[in-house]
Amino acid sequence: MNRRPKSTFAHIIRVIGIPLVLMQACSTEPDPDEVFTTLIGGSKNDWAFSVEQTFDGGYIIGGTTFSSGAGWADYYLIKTNSSGNVEWQRTYGGNDYDRGRIGRQLDDGGYILIGYRWNTGENRTYIYLLNTSVNGYRNWSADFGDAGNSEGNDVIPTFDGGYAIAGKTDSKGSGGYDAWMIKTGSQGVVEWEQTFGGTGDDEALAIIQTADSNFALTGYRSSGASTDLFLIKIDTSGTVLWEKTFGGAAGDTGFAVQQDTAGNFFLAGVTGSSGAGGSDGWLIKTNEKGVSVWQQTYGGTGDDRFADLVLSSDDVPVAVGAMAAADGDIWLLKANASGAQVWSHEYDLDGTDHGFGIAATADGGFIITGTTQHTDSTNSDIVLIKTDSKGNY
Repeated sequence: MNRRPKSTFAHIIRVIGIPLVLMQACSTEPDPDEVFTTLIGGSKNDWAFSVEQTFDGGYIIGGTTFSSGAGWADYYLIKTNSSGNVEWQRTYGGNDYDRGRIGRQLDDGGYILIGYRWNTGENRTYIYLLNTSVNGYRNWSADFGDAGNSEGNDVIPTFDGGYAIAGKTDSKGSGGYDAWMIKTGSQGVVEWEQTFGGTGDDEALAIIQTADSNFALTGYRSSGASTDLFLIKIDTSGTVLWEKTFGGAAGDTGFAVQQDTAGNFFLAGVTGSSGAGGSDGWLIKTNEKGVSVWQQTYGGTGDDRFADLVLSSDDVPVAVGAMAAADGDIWLLKANASGAQVWSHEYDLDGTDHGFGIAATADGGFIITGTTQHTDSTNSDIVLIKTDSKGNY
């Protein structure tokens, strides 16, 4: 691909300590041209994996904190205003290791979170689903998992008022770990579940509900000594409608899936089987049946990857991830409907930086979250970046 010069940040807000101190004036209405970068962190590692724009024009960030909470690590939910200033933050968990992955806003203004909890006494992990109020206070929670280990990677509210979870488990199915989908009702009670996989390790990393009310999942499946990206479509009772795999001789993984208005699927991930470097960012477009329309790799000579995907206002993919620069940069790339690169940006925060989550914003721009570890620190902070419609800071 043709690289563009890095975007540099002349204005960075660093918020240190728990509780956090707000360092910008609050605004109640988003500025269509507003761009910003906010760093949020305590004395230890803090990670963010998802971000969405909330109904009031602000943002909700889901992740994990080692800096605060009851145990070694806890679920972390952060609400900011439209300028990236922290309005409130909540931690959830027990005395052990609780790793939050995704936080999403619900129709009632509250939030749903997914991840996993480590139980020291039982020496196992289990999926932990948590529902909160509009202010982030716990309403209810539910655990999923048997005698083995289970982890939750993604959750979505479903059209019927319930939830769909994507993850993995080694206590069901036919292999070591199997990809696992769980469908629950509105209070987290299981309605049905389904595992997918062979004799190796398989994992579901992302899920969406499709326009026809069914579900599509992506992740990876073991293939010999390597992995392949999979795309599975499942109906509303858990029956597999079809399954496709993509990959070559090396490791290939899907981290995100979206569906456009025509019913086509876009997948974002990483491939070690083709491209210019050790691994490359990978975008795949399929038709509504999962048949490949095109596959395209992007990156340099190092290890590059995409971690999340959103469709822009013109219904084409915009992917976020990490570019293997000298110290690692957050990477944002837009492709057109044929897979050709439209633009690409690297964001360097003077450390090792990773982009994990992206969402489109009401003004046509994008909101990105991830982590940054500064060169003078051993700990990571959460980064929140608001760009315009062309990815400019």
